[in-house]
Amino acid sequence: MRTKNSYEIRAEKFVKQIMPFLFNCQTVEDYSIAVRMFNTRYHRSVIMAHGLTRIALITSDYVIKFDYNPAEVEIFGGCEDECAIYAEAKLAGFDYLFAKISRVEVNGRYFYIMPRINGVGKYYEDAQDYMTEDECDWVLTRVFDLHWRNYGWKNNHVVLIDYSAHY
Repeated sequence: MRTKNSYEIRAEKFVKQIMPFLFNCQTVEDYSIAVRMFNTRYHRSVIMAHGLTRIALITSDYVIKFDYNPAEVEIFGGCEDECAIYAEAKLAGFDYLFAKISRVEVNGRYFYIMPRINGVGKYYEDAQDYMTEDECDWVLTRVFDLHWRNYGWKNNHVVLIDYSAHY
């Protein structure tokens, strides 16, 4: 049986706490309002970010992601694709290049937990400049949308936080 890290335990409790605020949300604006209401009620400073197909709730030490795809975009991967890439990276020995992702189910809905990674979106350098040729080859054949806002730093090494799959 897999042992949960402390941030994963806190994140799971957080999901259960914020879930009632997210229940009837349909649009990005609805989610934004729900997060502001949650922050006010619980005196938190959760930040919401989003892309075309996912929403991320960012706290001081973990990130919660969930699929949001009202336009039913087909070319971008969802959170399950990130789980698959992480599992493949772990088997290949490249998991250190990715923020660990784990799945939790709350009230029939899946949420995906990652540790918060430092330095995200602060450096304009290309992540590929900080990877070996083997690392680059492995990542670039699997990951779509690799840019400076989709990686950060851990132990002076690049770590991908948004790794949508190629199709």
